[in-house]
Amino acid sequence: MATDSNPLNLDAQIHPLAHAREHVLFDLLARYLPADSPITAAQSAREINAHFPYFQPDYDPTLPQQESEIREPEEVGDKWDTRWRNMNGFVAHLTNSGKRSYLGNALAAIRMGLEENPRKAHPKNITYNCRAPAAAIWFILCALKIYAGCREGLSSGKSSTSLWTGEPGLDLPRWEFWMQRLETLKGHSVTTKETKDLCQAAIDAMNQCVVEVDG
Repeated sequence: MATDSNPLNLDAQIHPLAHAREHVLFDLLARYLPADSPITAAQSAREINAHFPYFQPDYDPTLPQQESEIREPEEVGDKWDTRWRNMNGFVAHLTNSGKRSYLGNALAAIRMGLEENPRKAHPKNITYNCRAPAAAIWFILCALKIYAGCREGLSSGKSSTSLWTGEPGLDLPRWEFWMQRLETLKGHSVTTKETKDLCQAAIDAMNQCVVEVDG
């Protein structure tokens, strides 16, 4: 049974200007996520809810109202980039734990980070240094689940984006396309060192995943 306060060694990377509540919630979730955690889902939900005043829904929304943040960052800037990356990292851990599958969210984040044409969507610095790192996090943490979905050819109702012209959903050609995009972004002049490092870590995780699955 897990007794360590952070048995999975999760890294919150909480922004200095973030609300103190984020530290409290991270500590709770770090204890809840392990498979052998003694904390039940109901206990965790009650403790989380206690930190979101019900009388301030418009100013301090409860967790159900934060669902949109998983699919789209609220704003642009260092603080929001960090929160967007952390949100995707958190749901990737949930997917790995088997508590709930967020592969649809993975595809949404990867599509925004690796498939959008920045000339038609957002400026390059936003696409490459906010959205691409969030996509990379999914491969770093959840490559096996994503690759399994690609091998199975899991469908998706989402339309393709400007840079990907194949079928929507998960498949092996799209997996190869993502690896090529990560290589391209890693060497792009606009990407920061942090983004380059995340892209390389994602490529390494994807290659390792293929070796483990296909031999």
